[in-house]
Amino acid sequence: YVGTDRTATLDLGCVLEGILIRNGENIIGPENTIMFNRKSGIRVNNLIAGNPTRSVLIQQNSIAENGNLGISLALPGNLSPSDTVVINDATDADIGANGLQNHPEITSVLSSGSNLTVEGFLQSIPESAYGIEIFSNLECDPTGFGEGLTFLGDTLLDTDETGRGTFSVVVPFANPSERFITATAINRDPSFFLNEVLNTSEFSSCFEVDMGRVPTASPTFTLTSTPTATPTFDPDATATPLPEGFDDFPDTDNDGRVGPKDLLEIILKRIDVNQDGEFDEEDLFAVGESWGSGD
Repeated sequence: YVGTDRTATLDLGCVLEGILIRNGENIIGPENTIMFNRKSGIRVNNLIAGNPTRSVLIQQNSIAENGNLGISLALPGNLSPSDTVVINDATDADIGANGLQNHPEITSVLSSGSNLTVEGFLQSIPESAYGIEIFSNLECDPTGFGEGLTFLGDTLLDTDETGRGTFSVVVPFANPSERFITATAINRDPSFFLNEVLNTSEFSSCFEVDMGRVPTASPTFTLTSTPTATPTFDPDATATPLPEGFDDFPDTDNDGRVGPKDLLEIILKRIDVNQDGEFDEEDLFAVGESWGSGD
């Protein structure tokens, strides 16, 4: 708990950011609560223009009621204030903290019983793989962009040659008062394993739930997920051994190649790649070495 206690009602917020990241290769989450801080909930700094902070994975947390942005990524040289939203660029070629990863754009949120169907797109690096996380909020920030009070679920997408990828995901909607929906994007492209992978974006703009429409099938959105199929990252869980039939890094989705979706399975299912009986950063490094050697 950062800025509050386990009730998530007591204001113990920091006078500046709740969490300030100065160096890369950090993991924040899952299930942290970051609230009531006077500036941003999480700020990823970028003190040296030529050596930006990167590889900061911010995943499945509760971030809300902070004075500025829920997640703030700094421009080169740390010039941007923590209340300024990073503007998306066409192919996500800009540089800065976490590569200034573009945030998703939500285009539709429809309510059906106790579920929501959330649709949208991400414009980012061409022909790359991304994770999309969905959140709900009691209100939207004055910027028009949100934070992420309640993590609802996630899905995957692949961008095409123009850098565009679409998503449609069904998530549970237990609290209708949290009607403002936001999303983050996480870069999972293995071609950037050593210096870009697992960058989390800032939160998207808010999209209010449409309580009066029933979702219909949308053939243009092909990648779907349900929250019951979403594994969670438990730091105390037992590592999963390599699947039978694999001597090295596993092709977990059985598509005949080792790719970005295999990395997602490694992280979320805690597969023990180096077979030392536990899941830790050495398993991720083993994956990187496998890709680097062309295995």
